[in-house]
Amino acid sequence: MHVRPEGRRDKIMTRIAAAFFAVMFALPLVAQERPLSFFTEIPSSPAFEAYLDTLRGALSEAGFVLEEGTELPQVGRDEAFDIVASREAAIGFVFLSDRVGEGDSGAALLTVPAAFSTFESSRRAQQGFVGDRARSEITEGGALAVGLWMHGVDALLTQSTFAELGDLEGLRIRANDPVSRSFFARLGAFPVEMPFAEVENALQIGDSDTTLWPQDSIEGDMLSAFSGGTVLIDHRNRIAVTVVGDAWWTALSAGEQRRFLAALEQAEEEAAVVVAARSEELGGTLEEFGITRTSWTEFSGERLDAVVVSTAGEIALLDGSAVQGLYDDVRTILQDIGFAPDGGSDLERPAGPARVFFATDRRYDPDEVLLRDKFGNDDGETGMWYCGELVPSGPAAVGEFAGQIALVDGGTITSTEACITQIAEAAADNGGRVLIYVHGYRNDFRDATGTGIAFAKDLALEVPLIVWSWPSVGGLKNYPRDADAVDWSELQFGRFVRSLTARFEIVGVDIMAHSMGTRLAANLMRDDWPGGEAAVVLAAADIARPNLRQAADETDDARISLFVSKKDLALFASQFLGAREPRAGRASPLFVHSGIDTVDLGAFDRIAVNHGHAFAVEEVIDDLARLFAGEWRATGRGLEARRNDGDVLDHYLILPD
Repeated sequence: MHVRPEGRRDKIMTRIAAAFFAVMFALPLVAQERPLSFFTEIPSSPAFEAYLDTLRGALSEAGFVLEEGTELPQVGRDEAFDIVASREAAIGFVFLSDRVGEGDSGAALLTVPAAFSTFESSRRAQQGFVGDRARSEITEGGALAVGLWMHGVDALLTQSTFAELGDLEGLRIRANDPVSRSFFARLGAFPVEMPFAEVENALQIGDSDTTLWPQDSIEGDMLSAFSGGTVLIDHRNRIAVTVVGDAWWTALSAGEQRRFLAALEQAEEEAAVVVAARSEELGGTLEEFGITRTSWTEFSGERLDAVVVSTAGEIALLDGSAVQGLYDDVRTILQDIGFAPDGGSDLERPAGPARVFFATDRRYDPDEVLLRDKFGNDDGETGMWYCGELVPSGPAAVGEFAGQIALVDGGTITSTEACITQIAEAAADNGGRVLIYVHGYRNDFRDATGTGIAFAKDLALEVPLIVWSWPSVGGLKNYPRDADAVDWSELQFGRFVRSLTARFEIVGVDIMAHSMGTRLAANLMRDDWPGGEAAVVLAAADIARPNLRQAADETDDARISLFVSKKDLALFASQFLGAREPRAGRASPLFVHSGIDTVDLGAFDRIAVNHGHAFAVEEVIDDLARLFAGEWRATGRGLEARRNDGDVLDHYLILPD
């Protein structure tokens, strides 16, 4: 176990936040002084081979120089970290389970069996909040963890019937990894260490009737020994960590970092494909031997959850309660997110008549060819913004757009006053109103404009939509950096809105703000509202409740609607990352205030993030369409009013059709 001094993790998080997802400008690659070399603690497997081959190819295509030769040096658990920290250009691959130490709750949860009960939810956990936390926890000594990926799955094979957790009690289970032994002991089994070579003989003489075995090593001859028994197909996902030297990483240009991370993503996807294919192949073989297939999803419940938490607590040297809160909330953020989105619909929305513009105070790079690359993630010039008219979406599913992020034919990029004139002329052709969409955190320029284009299509807007894109970086570790960026954008956003309202062609400016972007809208209302009646919608508001109260009290002529969700776990993550006050958009408890229509979207919460209902749920989109068509009050839109005990104001519900 490695023990770190107080404050070490905070320093690590700060360093990674500054380096890990770097700015996304596509800068030319700088020639490397030394070719990249590779070192591994992990033995060869089909998934590892796929990962490594894909990574080598992608890095080479991205302009990185690789060391010649294909032989991969095998090193020890600590040696890989030492190598990448001390060498100029080295990549190491290590077991995640070998790096878990005191206080490492995220890394511990990813190594415990059944913590994430499906292949996909485990993979999403690696890519999301838990994975980000795990990488920060295992970064140490000049080595930076830049990627997690699955290199295999262990199956549980038993000669017995395994239909409920109680069936494991008393079984002698061969389990060589300490995490699985701790896990099974808590379920009443008797785990034992045993070399692989002795397993077959032990099964024959009765020294063991159950064993863990890597899926990619299970052959037909072995399965015959378990005829009539049961195979738990997904006992434990084996997760690897890709590490690089911190100094080497920070010396890369922004473009190099972006390309390197893209190569890691390609490699992770290829490894996952191989692992999933092997699971499917093995599952199809079991019937031939009369073996019952099962999965941890069949045993979900309080007892299994308690075993997961206590096992994770043991290996991370944490009290169970310290893991429980993280597990309860963060698991819900990630579990099944790949196939249980925020209640979205496959129904297709027709293309709407709206014109869509962008306005941004991001730094502008005119040398980039593609529009999506012209505006990176750095702050632009204070007091200045750029605009352009975007190609609208064709027919597409809810929350998606058909087409590309590009200027309309003949369109140009304008700045500041010319931008205001361009939008004002468009507004004059559509009754004089405009709607500004302000995105949230983790949105680069491409994400923000894509969401705006889809939103205009889904609402069938007839007024121009303007996507205000502030310089968000994207990436979970950049939350503090994005919080600074949205504060920086406040000056430009305020001037932009006031410049619009000063034009005679424009009779009204409505605002749709999401997540961290609601801070821009609320601060405008509180500090310098330009006047005039307007609809202001704050969806999944990542803003402190006292701040929103101030904004509402200072704005008499804006009709404010607050769309909330009890299980908005992105806002839980915001609180987890150190917010002082509860978030207004998380209905736990529900936030109501004079001058605000609070609309509860909890009926659409699923086992997912529940942060994007305004862009993914048909019923919510229909309500927003009526709102921005002029029906600003919830009562006028026919929403059901409720009042909680102790409240003096109603809130409103949108319910499934």
